[in-house]
Amino acid sequence: MTQAPPGWFPDPAPPTPGQPPMVRYWDGHQWTEHVQPSETRPMYGAPPVRPAGFPPAAGPTTPDGVPLAGWWHRVAAFLLDSIVLSIASSIVTLPLQLGAEHRMQDVLDRYQQQLDGSGATSDFGTFLGDYLDALGPILRWSLVVSFLLWLVYSEIFLRTKGATPGMMVLGIGVRLRATPGQLRWSTIFVRVLVQQGVGLLALLSIPLYLALSWFPILDGLWPLWNKRRQAIHDIAAQTNVVRTR
Repeated sequence: MTQAPPGWFPDPAPPTPGQPPMVRYWDGHQWTEHVQPSETRPMYGAPPVRPAGFPPAAGPTTPDGVPLAGWWHRVAAFLLDSIVLSIASSIVTLPLQLGAEHRMQDVLDRYQQQLDGSGATSDFGTFLGDYLDALGPILRWSLVVSFLLWLVYSEIFLRTKGATPGMMVLGIGVRLRATPGQLRWSTIFVRVLVQQGVGLLALLSIPLYLALSWFPILDGLWPLWNKRRQAIHDIAAQTNVVRTR
């Protein structure tokens, strides 16, 4: 079957009780969020209403018929955003990195002196403990800074644009699964907390963080087998990543 041209078609989403018959705009590739009563005239410049024969949406959709984004699009968008935020995090934590480098170098120098000393014995366990103590602060604060940057970045772009810059490049965006519209601040916060919050555990315990460091990987893979293509953070925030073009 050939793909239908852009136009207004009967809305494939289930009607709300008491609502008049609605039509939804098909842009030639996918359903959009533009709906109106079928008896009204289309907006100026829009194709005329077609009374029948609307094309089915390919693949899973939101309840109102918006196609969901593919997994690879989500991964590519995340990587693009990660590159931007990694650069920002490196700049913000640069003083901490320099301080940690000096402390770790001191630990290495002391250990080397033990190895080179005549008749001296080296205690690798002590060295490893001292090295991790020097590394701990930069690891903790880098994870906290990363979380805060993700939170601010997401709150700004998801609230105002419905998509991060990486998502906009890939033609995808975030919306509530049940209804379109601007995301709430709290919704975005929950989404980021579940997706990036594991790093905050480093403030409590580095071993605890390391024990749960696998969670972001599981979260990222979750849409592969979830029938609604939701990651765990999407389920928590009741959102979906959808195609915007």
